[in-house]
Amino acid sequence: MIEALRPILSGPWEPFLALTLLPDDRPSIPMREAVSPANLDAALAIAAKRHGHERRALISLWSMHHAYVAMSGAMVASLALDLDLPVGIDETRVVLEDGLPAAIVVPHAGETRSHDCAFRRFEQLIEGQLAPVISGLSAYAKISPKVLWNNAANLFEYVLQELEKQPDLCPAASARGRPLIAEPLRPDGTRNRFFAPVRYVEVGDPIARWRNVCCLRHLLPEFEGYCANCPHRLKQLQGRPSCATAVEL
Repeated sequence: MIEALRPILSGPWEPFLALTLLPDDRPSIPMREAVSPANLDAALAIAAKRHGHERRALISLWSMHHAYVAMSGAMVASLALDLDLPVGIDETRVVLEDGLPAAIVVPHAGETRSHDCAFRRFEQLIEGQLAPVISGLSAYAKISPKVLWNNAANLFEYVLQELEKQPDLCPAASARGRPLIAEPLRPDGTRNRFFAPVRYVEVGDPIARWRNVCCLRHLLPEFEGYCANCPHRLKQLQGRPSCATAVEL
């Protein structure tokens, strides 16, 4: 647990404290090793006992758990405290429970560092952690990287939105993070893989926030049908065809 995060991650956010750990006695493995084919074989064999055996959907589920543990603490630390946590893939370890990421282990509690650019602020998290993990997962399961990037960017937008609701604790959250999902290109001119992960559409449904790419969890028997904010469900509500496209699979 990173003590500097405790004043911010209170109340309903308190469970987030357990997602980012300093080295302790809990069993963990290096993050880079966790996404090797051999270790993914072992992890998914365990996860499949509970969730089902569809390989791409299991990898998508694994990536969602990974994004949750890898990004949550790092985002809050940076957006609220200007604190950079050491989250590069070769610096981190992962705790697995039932075959899925349950916590990320970082070597130290981070360093205070200010940034004038959202892309530079999160470069270590996105390029140093997410990019190699997503590359490994995509190659392993033959799943489109677009699915996995949307899993991560969807979480980023959600956490950012929640922090923006607490201006007393995180007054600069929007300025520090919003450009990362609002700009189609990175400063170097390359495509921004976090761009526009969700859309807000009113269709007479309790849900108004919709993912732009299906996560494929509906292919697992544990999940009955599409997620509440699935783009295919939005298409159904709009009376449009809802079959998955090749790029999403």
